[in-house]
Amino acid sequence: MNGRIELAEHKIVEGNSSSKDITQLQSEIQFRMDEFKTETTRLAIEWQKTLLGLQKKGVKIIKELIPQYAEHYWTVNPTSNPMEYEVKVPVCIPMSIGWFDRVEGGHNVFLLNQSTKWFTGPIPDFIAKEVNLPTPPPITVQDNAIHFESSTREEVERRFGDHLSLIEENKAIIKQGHHYDIIAEIIDSGRLPFIPRPVLQQDLTESDFTTIKDELTGKSSQLDLFNGKYAFEGNAYKTFLKFGCALIVWSMGTGKTVVGTYALSTIKGRKAVVVPTTTLRDQWRQFFTDNCPRLVSEVEIYTYKGMSNKDWKELSSEEFALIVFDEAHFTPAPTFSKLSTLRTKYRMGLSASPYRNDGKESWIIALNGIPIGEDWKNLMQILGKEYHTVNVHIVKDVDAKFDLMKQLYNPERRTIVFVNLIAVGEKAAKLLDLPFISGATKHRLDIISKSRSFVASRVLELGISIKDLQHIIEIDFLFASRREQLQRTGRLMHSKLKGRTHDIIFTQEELENYGQRLYSLYEKGFRYRLIPHLTGIAQLGSVPTRPMRQSIKRGKAGAVTTKRDRSIPNELYDEGYFVAERKFGEIQAEVKRRGGAIGSPANLFMKLNRMVRQSKLFKTKYADGYKFKQR
Repeated sequence: MNGRIELAEHKIVEGNSSSKDITQLQSEIQFRMDEFKTETTRLAIEWQKTLLGLQKKGVKIIKELIPQYAEHYWTVNPTSNPMEYEVKVPVCIPMSIGWFDRVEGGHNVFLLNQSTKWFTGPIPDFIAKEVNLPTPPPITVQDNAIHFESSTREEVERRFGDHLSLIEENKAIIKQGHHYDIIAEIIDSGRLPFIPRPVLQQDLTESDFTTIKDELTGKSSQLDLFNGKYAFEGNAYKTFLKFGCALIVWSMGTGKTVVGTYALSTIKGRKAVVVPTTTLRDQWRQFFTDNCPRLVSEVEIYTYKGMSNKDWKELSSEEFALIVFDEAHFTPAPTFSKLSTLRTKYRMGLSASPYRNDGKESWIIALNGIPIGEDWKNLMQILGKEYHTVNVHIVKDVDAKFDLMKQLYNPERRTIVFVNLIAVGEKAAKLLDLPFISGATKHRLDIISKSRSFVASRVLELGISIKDLQHIIEIDFLFASRREQLQRTGRLMHSKLKGRTHDIIFTQEELENYGQRLYSLYEKGFRYRLIPHLTGIAQLGSVPTRPMRQSIKRGKAGAVTTKRDRSIPNELYDEGYFVAERKFGEIQAEVKRRGGAIGSPANLFMKLNRMVRQSKLFKTKYADGYKFKQR
């Protein structure tokens, strides 16, 4: 808020604005100040209510110590791993640091280690002071040797001796076949061993990737990587030029493909892109065709599996100038890690989800290059994007999943229904009368372009960009995979439309067993809503007879509501009805449609006001009456 005000004042003083512009800016400043004061007052009132509520429950609160708690609301503890710490933060504090691990009581628990700062951003100073991670020795890797300070020779030999031979005073030779192993171990110790190996001037050519086509309108606009809000893309390219290797780990829809294409357009010689699926191969080829046509013939595009199965002698007969590894988190997989032995002067990795269930995050860096990260929230702010809505539905059983899927599906909205198992996908496609895209499907991009909506297996959860996608319904998934959850919601982050929604449907058992997959969303700034549907799924226009009031985790349901009409406003809230702002008359009509007998309008208004006091709804007065919206 203060930053906005300072910016506005700066414009008034420094700019050459007209009197009208200045008046407008002054009005905006006053509006923002009034808004700030109103919100501050509301928070103070809510805080007092919270304290009063706790005291009524018998909780003794020493108010004099509250400022002390406010100054130090976090706790830091070492884990069993000497290179790792846990940080606990109250769930009411919107903070995200390191890897989000779990919710414990009223706290979010994050894990911090040597490498989290490269993927999730720097550790705040006030927490860094309490985290005593060992300082690794300064080590760099150059060609087939490592270099270090003579004073650290014993420590280097103790830590990394298995990978070394001919250990000298400040240098050691890397054993054959151990190159990436030692890089990964050095990274695990908290040190990035890369030294600048700049891209040579004779390897560079002027880029003709100067315009970029809008997939929605078909119009092209000027590409400028080095100025304005996209300058972070240009900075990433400059880092690549400095080190000759880079790993870009931005969020989906923020220009990783653009930077990769720009690099490919400026490097002379043999070049390749490696992708996980044939669909992504086709998408890269289409991106080249639309924006830099000469790359269609200049760049070889492989899938990871196809490149690994290719004749190795033929593939390595000539050095590559540049290889771009898309979805670079695949590179440490045992099947694909041999790709790292390909001779290439320069390399670049792209990934929005640098997670691995085998714990080999350090290998992603080792195999691709210097990490270039950016906090997702910062990127969203820079690009003027908003987080889309994520709803987590809990249903009774698998049959109820399909029932809810049919109700959530709107043929007017462009939708992907995601599944994991082929049998589930085939059933969903039949119920919705939609095409099903799986690993066996050919010409996938053609089907995507011709079909407004479709059911898709995991082959479409990586990298696919659909600029007018509006809705994802997820009914089947790969257990607790955080990376998959993030990648699936990432399809909506490529979209340019507003009002995007991701509906995830769990059975209660699935939520208890695999709910950890949602942590990746929370870590990146999403705030999802749990919406319980208890006795199977009736039509969304009707009301479940046993609304869940207790913890989903414990699997308990609240008492049966004996007066059905009295529960309708809360059930509307649970179903997400108030996500959109609703007029009072509109709410009355919906209650009546559901067969409710609320009584007088005043009675319903009183119930809505109670929900406002419970911090469930906002109430706003307009010229045409009151409107209510979910907080």
